[in-house]
Amino acid sequence: MMPRLLQILAFANVPAGGNAVLPHEINVAGVPAKPDFVAFDAAGFTAVVTDTTCTVTNNNIVPASVNVWLELKHSIPRELGALSTTSLVPRPFIAVGGGGGGSGGSIQEDVFFPINGQTVFTLSQPYVGGFAVVFINGVEYVNTINFTIVGTTLTWLDTPFTLAVTDLLVADYAV
Repeated sequence: MMPRLLQILAFANVPAGGNAVLPHEINVAGVPAKPDFVAFDAAGFTAVVTDTTCTVTNNNIVPASVNVWLELKHSIPRELGALSTTSLVPRPFIAVGGGGGGSGGSIQEDVFFPINGQTVFTLSQPYVGGFAVVFINGVEYVNTINFTIVGTTLTWLDTPFTLAVTDLLVADYAV
């Protein structure tokens, strides 16, 4: 069974001050796994996630809906690739920043829910050059081919597709 490392859950009309529960399908080789990254497309919500469910609490004063992005970022399939046998496949490990234990700066992660056709995004911190990667719905895209970053501006180059309202853009970059 293929691992499922990300999923978006849609919670509709969660009562003010109330909770709603949905099952999720995050797994590694068919074994349920607890996501280690949660993001919301609306303010005023919190979540408690187990290895099989996501419970959201609406902290707003009116009923509201929210999409919740769940992802297992730190897993063997994510770090080493899918394993079809019990032996590990050699994969390169490339350290970002100053090697040898020196400090090489920090990595910032910004999450965006684009509107249809949106191409320009404002980052929370200035990009200093070097490491930059963008994930759209969990798929990695390449700097200067699919997007560019200058200062605090990330520009999606509409290659290979135009962003839609259902997409989730995650930018990891050096600061």
